[in-house]
Order: sequence, then C-alpha cells, then structure tokens
Amino acid sequence: GTQIDQVDEETKVFMPSLSWQVTPDTKFTLIGLVQDTDSDTAAQFIPVEGTLFPLKDGSYLDTELYAGEPGFNRYNTESQQVTLLGEHRINENWMVEGTALWRSGEADYHQAWPTFTGAGQSRYLNDILAAQPALAAAATAQGLTFTDTTVPRTFYQGDNTFDQLAGDIRLRGSFTTGVLEHDILAGVQYQDVETDSDTASLYGGGALAGDFRYVLDLKNPVYGNYPDQSVFDALLNDTPANEVKDLGVYISDQIALDKWRFTVGVRADSVENKAGTVTQDDDAISTSFGVLYRFDNGFAPYASYSESFETVVGTDANGNQLDPEEARQYEVGFKYEPRGIPGLITVAYYDIEISNLPNPNSLPGNAAQQQGVSTLKGFEAEARLQFDEIYVQAAASTIDAEDPNGFKLAAIPENQASIWTTWRPDGDWDGFKAGVGIRYVGETVSENATLRYTTPDYTLGDLMVGYEWDQWDFAVNARNVTDEDYLTGCLTRGDCFPGLRRTVIANLKYKF
Repeated sequence: GTQIDQVDEETKVFMPSLSWQVTPDTKFTLIGLVQDTDSDTAAQFIPVEGTLFPLKDGSYLDTELYAGEPGFNRYNTESQQVTLLGEHRINENWMVEGTALWRSGEADYHQAWPTFTGAGQSRYLNDILAAQPALAAAATAQGLTFTDTTVPRTFYQGDNTFDQLAGDIRLRGSFTTGVLEHDILAGVQYQDVETDSDTASLYGGGALAGDFRYVLDLKNPVYGNYPDQSVFDALLNDTPANEVKDLGVYISDQIALDKWRFTVGVRADSVENKAGTVTQDDDAISTSFGVLYRFDNGFAPYASYSESFETVVGTDANGNQLDPEEARQYEVGFKYEPRGIPGLITVAYYDIEISNLPNPNSLPGNAAQQQGVSTLKGFEAEARLQFDEIYVQAAASTIDAEDPNGFKLAAIPENQASIWTTWRPDGDWDGFKAGVGIRYVGETVSENATLRYTTPDYTLGDLMVGYEWDQWDFAVNARNVTDEDYLTGCLTRGDCFPGLRRTVIANLKYKF
C-alpha cells in the first residue's frame, strides 16, 4: 500500500546465486534474477492550483488524491537477468576480472492524469470553457455543468520492452616504477541494448472536443469511466525498435609518490544508435585527473577534473535522434581524518557543465528539446564521527543549478542539510540501538521567461529503535515521524508532487 488512494504495489523477486572456487586463484559466480511487479504510479500530476496555491474557495486538494482510473491505470513490469562474474589472480601483482550480463524485460504502463493545457494556464474545466465559448456551448447543449475542481484527463498507454547484453573484462595491477607506486585498472566494455516503446495517447480524454464523459472532480472523484481499448488501438504509435551498441576502452592509474597521490584516467567510447532506418554514430574520449596531498595530521587537500559521456537512447517526439549527454567537472576540497577519534570529514566545491539535458519545462508528449549547456555549482560538506557509544553523521550542501537559458533547473533544492545520530550502548544495554535524525530541504524553483513557481522548504524528523542478540537483528524505522504534509517540487507546466508522509517499517533479520 502507498499513501495515494488506489495505488498499491506487489513485487515478487527470486534471486539465486552460485559461486565456484575453481582454484585458490580462480572464482566464478552465477547470479539469476526474476522480478515481477504489479503496481500503479504514485505520481498523480496534481494541479498547482489546489496544492501550491489555494483553490478559488481558499481550500486545498487532498495530497492523497488519485487522479487516475482504478480499472485503467497500471504500471506492471517483468524482468529476467543472468549475471556471470569471474576473477583470476595471475600473480601477486596482477589479476583479471570479468562481468557478463543478459537482461530482458517489459513494462505495461497505463495512466490517466489531469490534462496539461500549457505553462501557467488553468487545468480546470470551467476555466477552459470560459476561454473557449464554442466548447462551453457544447457543454450547455448537453445540459452539463461542472464544479470548479473538475478537470479533463489525458489517457496514456505505453508498451515497452528491452533486451540487454553487456560484458566487461578488466585487468588490475599493482607495481612500482622507481619511486612511483601504481594501482592500474584497464579494461574493455561492450553492450548491446534494444528498446521498443509503442504508445497511444488521448489528449484531454475527448473533453476538449466536446466529449465530457471522462472528466473527474478532484475534490469528489467518481471513478469508472474511461475510453474503450479500441480507441487506443486506433491511436497506436508503433515506433521502430531502438538499438544501441556501445564499445568502451578505459585505463586509469593511481600513483603514489611519498605523500602525494595522483590519478589519471582516459576512456574512449564508440556508440552506434539505430532507430528504424536512422543510424547515429557518436564517439567521445573522456579524461580525468586528480591530485591529493596527505599531511601527517590527517589533512588532505585535493583537486580534480573529470569528463563524462552518456548515450541517450531513442528519438524525441519529432523523430530526431537524441544526442548524448556530455559533461565536465572541476572539483577542489579537502578530506580530514581526526587523530583523536574515528571519523572522516570532507568539504568540496564543484563546478559542472552538462550539455544535451532534456528541457525540464517541456510538457508530457512534447519533444525532449535537448539544447544548450546547463551549469551546476555548489559546496558539499560531510562528517562521519564516532564518540564512544555515539555515532554521528552530518551533511550539508548548496547548489546553484541553471538551465541553458539562465533559469533555475526545476525542482532542485538550493540548500540541504541533515544529521543522524545512533546510540549503541555497552554493558547491560549491549545489543540495544536507537537513532534520531533531522532532514532539511530548502525551497525549489521552477521558472521560464514568464512564470516562476517557488516550492517552500521543509524539515522532517526520523527515528529508529532496535535490538540485536545472537544471530537476530530487530529494528523499527520511522521516517517523517510528525507526518508533515509537504510538496517536493512544482513545475511550470502546472503540476506538483506531494512528499512522502509518515512511514514506519519493521525489520527482523536472522543470520545463519
């Protein structure tokens, strides 16, 4: 069960494994996985009016609202996977490792949601009728009137399949050259992924053309009306399968020179992306460099530079092949290991540029609109410290993230902080454990040239209590213990996403 009415999930997983120690230097492991999930989606795309802003009568919608159709909505997945791991130690300095994977699966996704009518525009039917006299006349001719919280709904179906073959073989070595100590990793990686997605969508459920049978009152929902399957069969968009073949060659070396540590890495990728008769070839060389100095007092400043390349599978809604995402990152900071107590403190500043991200302001069904360069800059700090029976973990971060147009990247909190403390006493209380934590998430912004939504910040508390004895381990974890009602983000396209309410989970484990 979930906090969203009508949304439940049932997952069955079978994951056997078998290891074979052929010789003291050679080992193979075979892992199988079968997973079957029957569920719905918790994302209901609830309108901004009624969540971030009040409705016309000053009230708000229930954040547990289900805007879909119980007989129509579903998000069912099946997948099978076989993984083979192998390792062989050649001598005391060198070893070879390998990974091979086959995976196949499918996803059956049906969902109805309140129709998006454009950024900043109302999604409620009465407001739409007021702006379209001809449509209002059609409703009047049918003798229909609607509440101020009635919305037209879009109905969507997606039938998705994927097959993946992947392999990675790598060589690890540790050796010295003069005064330099090397830890080297070199390998070849290959994968072949085929995905197929066939979709059908009925925008507005016919309401914007005068068919009001499938509208829904979000304050008083009555379910049971949705289009017949024959409607979606006629709208089916049977797109060609997309096949991606990726060959990557990589090598990295961590070099030690007295108290200095240097890292150098390079990776070359060649990707063939084929959709129907359209083929796109992408090639890239990604590099990384790093330097760190270890002082005797536990202080270690560092600086690094890295690049990334990731193919994006598929085409956009206009049939254009998606470009790969590419990025570069500068980072400086320090690590500190206190000498008096066990622990580690890290502080970092980063500067990232990413090209070809999809436009977060695009409406569902629109083209991905990959364009320009997005920038992310910020600080991160983390501490993990042990004070006898008390363990403390604290973190804080700030980020300035902008899209290619200089607007804030949607739904990314500018500030975050958290602290978690665990108590594990000795003596008569040995085995008992308890924890308490606080999470703060700052406000988020979604904006474009004419519109800006700011989602308020929120603070949540978490608790844990448990006991360990012999091979048994029992614990109860509670997240958002005060059951705060909050939003994680709102987008300019017109929807908001409620946060996770109070969740309590009990675990009982036995170690053989």
